[in-house]
Amino acid sequence: MSDPLTPEEIRVLGALVEKELSTPDYYPMTVNALVQACNQKTNREPVVQYDEAVVQAALEALQRRRLAGTASGASMRALKYRHTLAEALGLGVPERAVLAVLMLRGPQTVGEIRGRTGRMAAFDTLEAVEAVLADLAGRDEPLVMELERRPGQKEARFMHRLGGPPEAAEPVPPRRPGPRPAPRPMRSGCRRWKTRCRRCGVNWTACARPSTPSARSSSSAPPGADGVGMTAGNTSVIRRAGPPAALRRMQPVLVRFTHRFDSA
Repeated sequence: MSDPLTPEEIRVLGALVEKELSTPDYYPMTVNALVQACNQKTNREPVVQYDEAVVQAALEALQRRRLAGTASGASMRALKYRHTLAEALGLGVPERAVLAVLMLRGPQTVGEIRGRTGRMAAFDTLEAVEAVLADLAGRDEPLVMELERRPGQKEARFMHRLGGPPEAAEPVPPRRPGPRPAPRPMRSGCRRWKTRCRRCGVNWTACARPSTPSARSSSSAPPGADGVGMTAGNTSVIRRAGPPAALRRMQPVLVRFTHRFDSA
């Protein structure tokens, strides 16, 4: 439309059309009845909480646009309102039913429109719904438009244009990687996958302070001939007392090297 409606006006107008076609005995409607119809928890997207002032302001705006009016009658005790879509836009029952579900429940597929208009208009096939949508979209001022399919959507969705063309969707910001977890603190002594012990500075696969249960249980085993205890996995564990076994094995070499150096 050239003069778009506000969300409050769209909700009030949709409620008027819905009640006219689904429950004609309670139509036209008072302001209090319209408040309850607008604030329904079911068949509404989104769910709103309008008060009488909001609904009354929307009705006055629709009257200025000639889309709603008052109903008169000798038996009416309170002022009641009705819509004038049939006169203002030349819409029949099927067109009004399709617009009503789109105004009250947002964009929908052809199958959803057919299932939700059952109490207002009878559509035997999906092709009948598509014909009504094509008629509403082919007007000089289109009242319905087809939305682009999003990734993962198999069927096209349709929405009304009483509120103007839809705003361009904001691009989804790229997902930033979260912070990396802090490294776990190192325990005292070296692990089997460490190449150098931080305490003694010697390259060994295990330390005098074992870090695994198997190494702790085997550390109390009696030492071998070289003073080194053997674990179940044939991994040597250096005892606390005395120099490492490797250094003891290197002592004759160091002695010969020192003797040759002194004799030279």
